[in-house]
Parts: sequence; C-alpha cells; structure tokens
Amino acid sequence: MFVYTLKLNPNQNQVHQLEKRFRMAQHIYKRTLGEIIKRTKKQQKDQLYKKAYKLPKGKERNQILKELDTKYDLKGQFTFSKYANDFRNIQGYAPYIPSDVAGKLGIRAWETYSKVKFTKDAKKVNFHSDLTSFEAKNDNGITIRNGILKMGTKHAKLEIQVIYKNDQYEIEALSNPFKFNRIVRRFEFGQWNYYVQMVFDGNPPQKLKKPLNTA
Repeated sequence: MFVYTLKLNPNQNQVHQLEKRFRMAQHIYKRTLGEIIKRTKKQQKDQLYKKAYKLPKGKERNQILKELDTKYDLKGQFTFSKYANDFRNIQGYAPYIPSDVAGKLGIRAWETYSKVKFTKDAKKVNFHSDLTSFEAKNDNGITIRNGILKMGTKHAKLEIQVIYKNDQYEIEALSNPFKFNRIVRRFEFGQWNYYVQMVFDGNPPQKLKKPLNTA
C-alpha cells in the first residue's frame, strides 16, 4: 500500500468544524483506551490471572488467559471497535463522526495497548498526546467526490475543497485501487493545517515512493 497526500483548503468555519471533529475523535479514542486499561487492571487482580502467571508457558497457561480475556471482554480489536462506536452513539457524535471512523479509532486504541502488552520494553500508553489523524475503513465514512472531501450526515455535513496538483505523478497515483481516506492535521507555522491522505493498493509511481504513513 502507499499514501498520496493532498492539502485541504478549508475556510474559517470549516476549520472550526474540523477542530470539533478532532475533539470528538480524540474523546472516542481516549475513552476506548481508558476502558481497555480499566478492564486489564481488573483482569490482573483476578486470582486466576495470578495463577496463570505462576505456570510455565504452554497450553494450560494460554487456556486460562484466553478464558480471562473472555471474562473481562478483552478479546481484541473487534471488541473495542464496537465499544468505540457505541460510545460515539451515546455521546451524540454520530452526525459528525461516521461509524467506520469510530470503529477504526477503537482498533487504534487496541493496537496502542497491544504495543504495551505484547512488545518488549514498549513505552507506557500516552494519554496526553493530541490525536493528529483519523481514518475510514473504506470509501464510505470519508469520501472525495468531484474534488470535495465529504464527511458527516445530512444535517452535519462537512465539505472541503481538496487542492490537487494535476501533474503526471498524481494521475498515475490516483489510477491505483483505492482503499480509504485519512484526515491529518499538522501544526505548521503556528497553526494547524489539514490534509487528506488517500491510501491505495499497489506501488507508488516511480518518481517518488512513499511507504504507508499511519500518523
């Protein structure tokens, strides 16, 4: 996969709308991450959990841990994709944050936690950093039609002009099979600037190769 990045051209009202959606996305992400940590702490206090870690690595230990993951509903990214979307609905964010965007935020929260749980010497989870991107699962939640990025329901529609380069590289990049869009903000020259990252299957044009960016 590769990413093709273009700048967005929002007016002041659209900037406020983007800021609002980033606050909502960050709330969903951090609440989901907090829920994962809360369930994990409860699990770790369970006597069965303590028993499991006294056992040698193997089938019996793994079976106990699997049962505990079920007991505390820590079964992976799909559990928290649903949790994030349910939280979106409870908070009234549905008109602004599409369900597949909320789902991806839940998956990201699980992946953040997994780095701590499964990766040796991983850093602790950082709850204080600003969210700098959110993305859809496919060409539904965040779309580009006729040069306009669109997001949100009818009564909370966000529509922003995309600044295209109209060069040969762009033509070749856009000819690849499309996967999803990601909205990114970067603090540049004293302010937030906004971009869309279009993620494609395939290889980037030869002029400039870009790996998949998960910022």
